[in-house]
Amino acid sequence: MISTDPIITRIVIRRNQSLSWQGLGLFLAGGFALTLAIGLLAGIAAGWWPVAAYEGGVFTLFALIMAGLTANRAKGIVTVWGRMVTVEYGRRRVEMRVEMDRYWARVEECRSPRPALIIRSRGVAVEIARALDENARVALAARLRELLGPTAVGQAARISDAMPSGQV
Repeated sequence: MISTDPIITRIVIRRNQSLSWQGLGLFLAGGFALTLAIGLLAGIAAGWWPVAAYEGGVFTLFALIMAGLTANRAKGIVTVWGRMVTVEYGRRRVEMRVEMDRYWARVEECRSPRPALIIRSRGVAVEIARALDENARVALAARLRELLGPTAVGQAARISDAMPSGQV
């Protein structure tokens, strides 16, 4: 028996990151605590009171680094299921969601002004994979073309149509 249930494929696109967010927070907090301890204890004990202003600058620098790194938490999710393609984008929650017809969807590579992949379907275009390097972007484009290609759409239905009646 041939199943005509929609096949779900979910691709999560995000930047590579060597540390978890908790590890990054601990690293930055440890670095700040170390510079604060050295600066304040050694500096004030030696009579270098202007070091306290320097520590405020160090704290600001660590806060800016953390804010910049949390901005990179954005991810894109491409879901291919049945006759639909869904592209979602967001940081902690879905900020943008676009649904497209899988039959009309195609993948294009955009090289300028910044490299990205574009999924188009019936006048709707969504840009994805801006954060990926060239090799990962090419591999993702090949995978998406495989999923969205004409052989992938309705494959189970075409097989069941080709079978003689009563043998499904």
